[in-house]
Amino acid sequence: MSAEVLLSDTFDQWRMKTNEWLSMTNSAGSSNFIKTNVTTNSTSNTTGSITTAGGMGIGASAVVGGDVKIFGNAQLNAPTVLDSFSPEGAFVNGGTVTVGVDDTGHDVKFFGATSGQYMLWDQSADELV
Repeated sequence: MSAEVLLSDTFDQWRMKTNEWLSMTNSAGSSNFIKTNVTTNSTSNTTGSITTAGGMGIGASAVVGGDVKIFGNAQLNAPTVLDSFSPEGAFVNGGTVTVGVDDTGHDVKFFGATSGQYMLWDQSADELV
């Protein structure tokens, strides 16, 4: 199925078809190519304004205005800056870990298996304490 959707067209649920391919082209120059006005918040990988049972490929940048929750593995194939990162399981890093930047560091704690025991890099003292 291939269709050009005019700004006045609407899709109702009863008009949706299964197992058909939909391709839309934007020849009118609208900046809102695919847009939904539904504001349903997503609480899982099966809820929200837009859901898909298959994969999704994004060929350009994506901007997310809220939190991101990933229900599977995440693979980052480029240098990545994480301002806030809270994994709920094991975090495996295959490269160098950098904490801070030159002349601006952070305290870092390394915990072992014994309760209350850790190694601390103290950035203000510039040493392990």
